[in-house]
Amino acid sequence: MKKLFLVMILGLTMITTVYSQEDIPDGLQGTLIVLNKQGHDASFIDLGSGEIIATLPTGRGPHELVVTDDGKWAIGTDYSGGNSLTVFDVENLSVARTIDLSDYPRPHGILFMPGQQEVIISS
Repeated sequence: MKKLFLVMILGLTMITTVYSQEDIPDGLQGTLIVLNKQGHDASFIDLGSGEIIATLPTGRGPHELVVTDDGKWAIGTDYSGGNSLTVFDVENLSVARTIDLSDYPRPHGILFMPGQQEVIISS
């Protein structure tokens, strides 16, 4: 068991390589959104520079995220006691609204329906 644990630690250490500015491919553009479960927020990272350009609040325990095809909107599930969805305006780097799901606790999976005006979640 100790050997397996050590192998897992070494494997994770090798995966978590730190990248410098020189490692970012030329011409890379867009925004990466990372949900921070323990921080109860979302980091917006500019792919071209690798810099965090905004950190926005979410409900408790953000877990999964879906982004519109045009990249203008994102919706995150607030799973760990949040019982809500957080809607992000990606272009303006803001929280557009929070949707209360108190009757449907612990939203998990999320998917846009055709037309991307509605989402479906599991609870």
